[in-house]
Amino acid sequence: MNRLTKYCSAVGVALALSFTATVNANADEQASQFVTQQISQLQQETHGKAAQFKQHPQELRTLLAKNLTPIADFPYISAMVMGRYYRFATPEQRQHFAQVFQNSTLDTLTQGLLSINYDGIEVGHAAQQQRYANETGVSVNVRTANGQTYPIDFTLLQRNGQWKVINVIVNGINLGLTFRNQFDSAMRSHNHNFDQVIDNWDTSSAVNKIQQSNGSNNG
Repeated sequence: MNRLTKYCSAVGVALALSFTATVNANADEQASQFVTQQISQLQQETHGKAAQFKQHPQELRTLLAKNLTPIADFPYISAMVMGRYYRFATPEQRQHFAQVFQNSTLDTLTQGLLSINYDGIEVGHAAQQQRYANETGVSVNVRTANGQTYPIDFTLLQRNGQWKVINVIVNGINLGLTFRNQFDSAMRSHNHNFDQVIDNWDTSSAVNKIQQSNGSNNG
């Protein structure tokens, strides 16, 4: 299994946790507790189905979509990815990119999760000090059967009493910032043509960057 697959898979396992919750306690503790509760649910839904998913990958993608869509704020994330270009895009282009971004993310995570042999998931407390009172962080370590650990830090935004994932940092690589740089580069390459950038969007560039960081860390 190559590093690219492992990282896609690690993110997929962790992102598939549903941690939407009503805030009525300490934010950091509640988010961590809720993630821990959802690990068991995820493991139950996937346990013993590896062969089935390999034969029918769409079933796994459907499962990921069910878990991801309610907790990942794709419209918010995609707007941040578009960055300064967001205000110049039409409402239709904004909506189109949000859907394309969501679909490409699900496709990448599905492909990775099909191959990983993960041994467990550990949930910690706030990953780092957040800038705003309505944000918190959750740190997750995904362990594989061969002993490797993949640190994943989530940033969650509390809105209308619910937590939503708005960013993910994998092995020190800020995916939100990486995707934003990717979008900016694509806009420059395509002469600021939104439709071409959106139609050609994929997540491989960011994941390749994570792969390269892992290689340098391993020396």
